[in-house]
Amino acid sequence: MDFKETIIEQIKDISNVQNLNVDAGQREVYKAEHSQYGNVVIKVVKEHNTEERVKREIDINISNKFSNVPKIYEYGFLEIENDKYLYTIEEFIVGTVLRKVLLSDKKLNLANSIKLLDTLLSLTVQFEKIGIVHRDIKPDNIIMTNNHEFYLIDFGIVRVLNMKSLTMTELAIGPNTPGYAPPEQFRNFKKNIDIRTDLFSIGVTVYECITGENPFRKNAVDPLDVLYRTATIFPQEYEIEGDTDKQLMSYLSVLMSKMPSRRPKDAKTAYQWFKAILPTIQY
Repeated sequence: MDFKETIIEQIKDISNVQNLNVDAGQREVYKAEHSQYGNVVIKVVKEHNTEERVKREIDINISNKFSNVPKIYEYGFLEIENDKYLYTIEEFIVGTVLRKVLLSDKKLNLANSIKLLDTLLSLTVQFEKIGIVHRDIKPDNIIMTNNHEFYLIDFGIVRVLNMKSLTMTELAIGPNTPGYAPPEQFRNFKKNIDIRTDLFSIGVTVYECITGENPFRKNAVDPLDVLYRTATIFPQEYEIEGDTDKQLMSYLSVLMSKMPSRRPKDAKTAYQWFKAILPTIQY
């Protein structure tokens, strides 16, 4: 029996199950209709694969009502040929992964870029209150809806600051996506990882949406070269049409600072700074 047949047989109240062709690592991802929740996403992962990370992801989502993060309605287990699988039933967001938008259109307009920045900064304020760091903010983990709203997905490598780290301290390179993670993250400097780590990723993501280029991936020959460039080069100053006093570009540059101490000290300060520069932007 394959995954799809098992899902239909073992999970109640669902119908019209369709395989979603997405890059989800070790997960199987499906769209379905649920009698209570409407359109949903069903994710299935073998229980021993990153088990604790998956359980933390579920607990964080269910325990907190974040704005602009798809809800997890239910979770449970499947038995397939003597193997145990964990599944989640999640809110289905109608839209397009931001990476696909950028591949098609190259850039976002300034109004949508500002809206994205606002959404992500607002989320970091919420994350900081409960002591978590997403650690994987990037266009691949953002959905843009048809109404130009933005949703952050995939808390698979979330760091819970008041819990034991699931990453081995002796690892030379910590969990990261090259080109979006700051130096303290990919160097596995655990004591330096806090909400400022997410602020760096936000700066890179929004810079890429505005300019059409990731400043650290551009011209890199391989992932290690991306990490080297992230640690050594400074993104080129870009003249943003509508950024009348160049405060937005300066702000993004500060978010992308190599050292955490040179970024805003916390999410609340970063968000207040962003709100202060909004009147200088014309779009």
